[in-house]
Formats: sequence, C-alpha cells, structure tokens
Amino acid sequence: MKVEFENKNRVDISMYQYDYGQQLEITGVDLPDEFELHVSVGTGRAEVVKGHFANGTGTVLLPDIALRQSVTSFDCWLFDKKECQGTTLRTIRIHLNRREYPSDVPCIDDLPKVKEYADYVKENAELVSYAKTVGDELKKLAENGAFNGKDGAAGPQGPKGEKGEPGTTDYNSLEHQPIVELEVEEGTNIADFHIGLWKMKSDVMITDSENSQVYLCAGDIVKIYGVVADDIEFTSAYSILSADWSAVGNIDDPIAQSLIINKNDLLTLTDDTLNDKSDFPVSNKAVTTELNSLKTKIERPSQFYFSPKTNTEYRFGTIYSPVAELEMDNGFAFGSDFISGLVFVSGETPTEFTYSKNIKFTGDDCNDNVFVPTAEKIYDIVFWSNDCGLQAVVRGVDR
Repeated sequence: MKVEFENKNRVDISMYQYDYGQQLEITGVDLPDEFELHVSVGTGRAEVVKGHFANGTGTVLLPDIALRQSVTSFDCWLFDKKECQGTTLRTIRIHLNRREYPSDVPCIDDLPKVKEYADYVKENAELVSYAKTVGDELKKLAENGAFNGKDGAAGPQGPKGEKGEPGTTDYNSLEHQPIVELEVEEGTNIADFHIGLWKMKSDVMITDSENSQVYLCAGDIVKIYGVVADDIEFTSAYSILSADWSAVGNIDDPIAQSLIINKNDLLTLTDDTLNDKSDFPVSNKAVTTELNSLKTKIERPSQFYFSPKTNTEYRFGTIYSPVAELEMDNGFAFGSDFISGLVFVSGETPTEFTYSKNIKFTGDDCNDNVFVPTAEKIYDIVFWSNDCGLQAVVRGVDR
C-alpha cells in the first residue's frame, strides 16, 4: 500500500478489515535507515514494528492485529528513536472498510503455521519439477537406445548353506502369515518345515517328530510352530486343517493344543484379498478397518459452527469479537456409544456458545448444568451419552 506525504504531516489511506499482510511503502519524507511505526490497536498501548528506509522509500509491515479492529479508523505514527528519546515524524490515518469475517481467512494465531505449510508446498513443488526434468532425460535416453544392452552371463552358484538351528517363537508373538503352496517329497520329516502356513500341492506321506506317518492330501494346510512353554521346547509343533475342515495335532499339552487353528481363522487367512501390508499387528484388512474407525478423528471447521459426530474432536482457534459466537447443531443424531470433543479459545469478548440440546454441563464455568464461557480462556469439552441423556464436562484454563 503506497503512502505519499509530499510535504504533508498526515496522510489518509483506506484498507479493508481482515485484509492481512499489508506492507506500507512510504515516500515523500526523509526517514532514518531504521525507523519505527507505532500503531494504535485499541489496547491502550501502541503496537511497535520496525521499518527500513532505502532509495527514498520506507517499507514496513502493518501488524495484522490492527486490521481486525472493530473501528472506523486508527492512527499510525512514524517514529525516529534515538537512545532514550525519539521524535514523531509523520502520521498515517488508516480508514477501515468494515466487512464480515471471511470464512477462508485463517485465525490470526494460525498464520505462522499456514506460512509453514505454504513454504513446504513450494519446496516440494520444486523437487517435483526437478524429478520431472530427470525423468524426461531418462525417457529420452531410453528412446535413443541407451539402455538396450544385453544381460551378462550368470555367475557360478555358491555352495549350499548349512542348516540352521530350529527356531522358537513365543505363542503370544505369533501373527497371521500368508499361506504358501508347497511341493513336498515323500517321507519328509515335519521338523524340516519352517514356521509358517503351508498348503500341500499334492497328496504326500510325511513323518512327524516321533517318526509317525502322517498322510496329507492336496489342499491340506499345515501350520508349523516353534513353541516354548513351561521351559519345555517344542521344535516341531504343528496342526493340520484338512479339506473336510477336520483339525489334528501332534502335541497333547494344553498350551500346544490351543495353537490348533479353527475353521474361521483359516477362512480369513486363505482369502488373499485380506492380506494387509500395514503396520498394524494384525494382517487382516477387515480388522484394520475396524481399528481405524475407533481412532479419534480431528476436524478443524472453517466456520464457527459444528454438528458433532462420534469419535470426532472439533478444534477452533480463537473466537474474536465482533463475531464472538460458536454454534452447535441442535439436530445432530447420537446413539448410546456417542462421544465427541470440542476445543476453542474464548477471546477478548467472551464467546457466546449456543446449543438447543438438553445437555447437562459440569466443570469449569458451569452453573446449574449450564455452560457460560468467559473471556481469555482455552476450553476443552467432552460430550457423551448415557441412560440419563447427553452429558458434557468442561475444562477451562487461562490463556
């Protein structure tokens, strides 16, 4: 915003309320290399910002707090500070064009975070552009035959490694594993199987750890465990699920018997579409989806209104005057398992929190089950339902 003095002691300019990020470019007055701009912000004390003067122009960033005032105009003073004293050089009067608080303007407290996100996007956009350039160059080389060379001859095969010691696994650490089809030679001992799930490709006779013969049919699934229980090591505990859904095992110990898989477990395991690569300690997408649904969701509404949903926390920034109102939907649906949260900051003017549901509030700033926010407080509220209806507990701390 240009400010031209031309031998005047005061200049009047106009700006829009909430139009943050305004930089003043001042001409027509000699200023020190570094000067101060004192801005009236309605608190009784001026907001002081530093400015710089070079090539006949002074530049200074107007503080955003000045543009959210509910006034028709406010004054700024150009100030030359020298040690313990200073001189007011000129006055700038800014007339504010009032307007409603825009829904797409972030809270003043969130502006540093928004700038951080913008810088992050810019940085990654540059990386994407560089990656595209490299990709285009590689594509061009490939089209010109740069990568059409033939594979070299295979090297000699190394010697066969020695067989390792049988592993052991605590039962509590066993997880679902993918089923692998396996072609087994006649007479193979069960101890030669690795821990895991193995599906027989064909009919075969094998032996167990006691050299008893076990006949497996094509399609049978063998689950191999390494189990330590009561200091007794089972190096080849196994269970078999046959095609007719009968289950057998070679261990009579109750702990080992508990390892025998049942039909429902196998139906889940054999469905390849359910195998999951997530970091959850279960490898079943249906279970993963259910666990995700239980996580608390965080929402940051752009307007001062919300309709509560279960397992959702609504976070608002500071609610400033003159729009110091926060409205809760009076028609939201809730069940017996309903639980939701709300976080907001009541600004200089106490927030007017409106709701029509018969909610029983307890906690800070609550009287007779009615919640009335006070100024300059951070509130954290939890809503839930029980047999007595909707309940809420309020925790409020000073800013």
